[in-house]
Amino acid sequence: TLQFIQEYVKFKQGEVWLDIAESFESDGMVLTDFDQARLESGMDASYLLAEQVQEKQREILEGGFLMDTMKEQNFYDSILLQQEQERAGLLHKKDKGNLTMRERLEAKLKKEAMLKNSVRSAMDSLSQKDLMNTENDGGGPD
Repeated sequence: TLQFIQEYVKFKQGEVWLDIAESFESDGMVLTDFDQARLESGMDASYLLAEQVQEKQREILEGGFLMDTMKEQNFYDSILLQQEQERAGLLHKKDKGNLTMRERLEAKLKKEAMLKNSVRSAMDSLSQKDLMNTENDGGGPD
């Protein structure tokens, strides 16, 4: 739509060329070679413009679709990674009874790192940033 709006005046000129051609044809006027060439040139330019705008729109739509697909794939990849990390954490919990103090500490640090990188932790950090921004802005609504 934006592409059409940007070229609106040129599209209107194309409409005028088409109206002129229809008017000449309905009135049975015979144009000189020069006038006929000019009329066809104006109509060709409007058709070419329409094709260019359609191509730009198609490129924009395809680009948006690819971005959405990539975002969706990244989201699913992050879910799979989180599930894998959670499974690794659960398996580690089962073996906890036979671990030394050093191994337990390492397991605890790994679990904290996993939780820090999880989606929930990311959402918590976003919430904390929002709170900090609210506090920095004066803490109240504008």
